[in-house]
Amino acid sequence: MRRILLQLFAVAVLSLPAAAASAEGAAPPPNSRQAQVQAYVHTEEGLRLYKAQQWQEAFDKLRRAEELRHSPTRVLYMARCQYKLGKLLESRALYERVLREKLPKNAAPNLLDEREEAKKELEIVRIRTPRVRLVLSGIAVSESKVFVDGVRILAWDKDLELNPGQHTIEVTTAGAEPLFRTFTVSEGRSKTVTLVRKVRTAQARSRT
Repeated sequence: MRRILLQLFAVAVLSLPAAAASAEGAAPPPNSRQAQVQAYVHTEEGLRLYKAQQWQEAFDKLRRAEELRHSPTRVLYMARCQYKLGKLLESRALYERVLREKLPKNAAPNLLDEREEAKKELEIVRIRTPRVRLVLSGIAVSESKVFVDGVRILAWDKDLELNPGQHTIEVTTAGAEPLFRTFTVSEGRSKTVTLVRKVRTAQARSRT
């Protein structure tokens, strides 16, 4: 990839020192020579960080470069960074973006190869994405709202795809205390999470 980028930005490299000095400054006009050079600077740094397995730092640099000048190769590496960070849903969205891009008939061989790599890696991400099934017991579903990590889930009765790690479910029902449940799901695993609202008996209610 480094050789290809050098070819793409050969003209821009002539002014590389000046661009490097202003790489962190105000964004240059889109498609300008300055934007082209700054994108090159950020990409080179991002690839160096990627090679050093500094995934978040690499992603930040590559994203900055992508904001300046689009490249499907950069998006592919951004997807790989997100996967390494355990952000599988974000990674999948980037892989799908690579595959949605329409390539010209005379596309460079490296772009065709990268598309095939994206297909294979996307399938791995899909397999590794955790799936969670929610079971609500003793809850008036029609009167309740379900949230996962603060985001309302409308189709909660279907398997949810989540990133690996810890998550919190909240169920709110009119006239009742909200229910909370925190759980952890591992990469490549499925899990059923049950929330139960205990029904108070008439005897228990009479004591209050």
